[in-house]
Amino acid sequence: MIAPTFKAASTADSPWAELVRLCRQICIDSERDPEKRSNSGLLFSRALSDVQSRFGATSVGEADLEKIIATEANRVADAAVTAELLLPKLVAALRTQMPTVISVPAATMPAPSPAATSGTTPQFPPPSPAEKGTPPPSRKSPRAAPMNVADLIDGMLDQDKNENRR
Repeated sequence: MIAPTFKAASTADSPWAELVRLCRQICIDSERDPEKRSNSGLLFSRALSDVQSRFGATSVGEADLEKIIATEANRVADAAVTAELLLPKLVAALRTQMPTVISVPAATMPAPSPAATSGTTPQFPPPSPAEKGTPPPSRKSPRAAPMNVADLIDGMLDQDKNENRR
């Protein structure tokens, strides 16, 4: 766990809390869409200007912004790695608990980043015997991008709908 290096935001009307919230959102957006990383410096400057105009020019400064950016960037990166590590375990647990609902082939799962994998552990569990007999989920169009958690949930709901129709 990363220890915060900045003062804690105690109220919602705190300039510190507002700047932390804005910086965290910029970091999350940059993590999700690498194209947004090129604009992040400008967005951080705008966030600081917005907070200073709302709370006063001396409420937070450049040094505060740099501390917040460093902390939030680390938190978002840690969260992304944690999600990559937990996704295969979550899928395996769901397959064990609900084998007829989840029949997403491991080949369609996104591969974890090299930072999230160790060389000795398999990345995805093999399909259960119940999964081998179930047909793959129907797709309206072939996927160009790897699946994410939302895609898995959509697939589960589609399968549930199909089973309820039977």
